[in-house]
Amino acid sequence: MAGTTLEEFCCANIWFKLGMNHTTFHPDRHRDILPQQMEIALRDTGRGSKSVKPGTITLKYPLQNDLGGIGLFSTAADYAKLLAALVSGGHPLLHSSSVDVLLSSQLNEDSREAMPKLLGFQMKRVLGLDGTMQADHSLAGTMTLRDNPHRRRKGTVSWAGLPNLHWVC
Repeated sequence: MAGTTLEEFCCANIWFKLGMNHTTFHPDRHRDILPQQMEIALRDTGRGSKSVKPGTITLKYPLQNDLGGIGLFSTAADYAKLLAALVSGGHPLLHSSSVDVLLSSQLNEDSREAMPKLLGFQMKRVLGLDGTMQADHSLAGTMTLRDNPHRRRKGTVSWAGLPNLHWVC
């Protein structure tokens, strides 16, 4: 939609359709409808309760432009509405066939072999990679390629964002 901002597009085509009334790239413009913003905290591991200290947001606000890869502000309730649409077949945003494509394997064999080399220990553990196992990626996130007992089943897709928001389907 030429002539619209990313926020206008997302609002009309995603957030409005799902009833996500507290989601924006520009919280400074919408303080009247947004809940109070919580302060970010950082934790230095190994120091107990004294390790928590105030953190800073990576971006400087107010932003001039909408950034699709970072900078979206939302509430847990709005985020849950988006995830619920995905796990219930995509309605009202996507057809179930589109969700199938979104959650299907996208890497070729060479990329699948190389992917574990780029992952840290924790991500390898979560995906069940033991040095001989490959990983994959869908259009929506990382993909588990074999059953990992007590963790994830083969074909599970997951993602995590900067504020430690994890989802798995």
